[in-house]
Amino acid sequence: MELLTKSLRPLPDKWHGLKDVEERYRKRYVDLIVNPEVKQIFVKKFKIINSIREILNKEDYIEVDTPIIQPIYGGANAKPFKTYVNDLKRESFLRISDELYLKRLIVGGFDKVYELSKDFRNESIDSKHNPEFSMIEFYQAYADYNDMMKLTEKIIINANKSIGNKNEIEFLGNKINLKTPFKVMTMKEAIKKYGNLDIDKLNDNELFKLKDKCHLEHQGTLNRGWMMQLLFEHFAEEKLIQPTFIIEHPSETTPLCKSSRKNNGLIERFELFIGGFEISNGYSELKRILWMKILLKQ
Repeated sequence: MELLTKSLRPLPDKWHGLKDVEERYRKRYVDLIVNPEVKQIFVKKFKIINSIREILNKEDYIEVDTPIIQPIYGGANAKPFKTYVNDLKRESFLRISDELYLKRLIVGGFDKVYELSKDFRNESIDSKHNPEFSMIEFYQAYADYNDMMKLTEKIIINANKSIGNKNEIEFLGNKINLKTPFKVMTMKEAIKKYGNLDIDKLNDNELFKLKDKCHLEHQGTLNRGWMMQLLFEHFAEEKLIQPTFIIEHPSETTPLCKSSRKNNGLIERFELFIGGFEISNGYSELKRILWMKILLKQ
């Protein structure tokens, strides 16, 4: 036996281990070596990312790289991190989204593009948000949100298989069935089911009174569309445990989205919810470009 390197400080003993959450995240390297199951999270994320690339490559998408440091940020409503480019003597920003540059590639003649990237938003930190996070964003010409919902199902199912799971998984104590096709529900249907409210039967005054009654927060002009969005978030989001596409969003929430071909004032946008979390978001663009994001958490 040959000693390659000596340990200056002993590892936590096997009996007590490393349990303190604060200590585990501050010293991730110790957490990894003491708690082998944590390492599997990294391995699974690697397999999931590879499986997403596998599906998109089979669908003839081209993977690209776009700038991280940008003179103008956009693609989402978020606070950016600011930086300064000395040689150009110009303030710049870390990207909050890849959207603007990916759209330029579509304009330039690429019909299908995607990017797996790090994005940065100088906002809250909690179990659902981190200032630095991974996201895959992709665009397709000559398609609509129906095409992308089908592709999203393929991506989710393939990712689940890549880590050895069957159709039924357990998440936060909930048994979730990933068998396709996923359920599709309009936003109004979700509010009616989980909030027992039919907003079409309420006049403006009755609808707006619910803002204070339900303790909803909103900045800017309040209208029926935003009330619909706020009520959905309040009553339905956390209750969408089984895979569910929420469609027919109000037009006020997404100005560049194509209008619904079924209902005036609504748009061709979807969000996929699993386990009470928004997993992906996509819509038909005004100019027939399809937009899609999937957040990747570790």
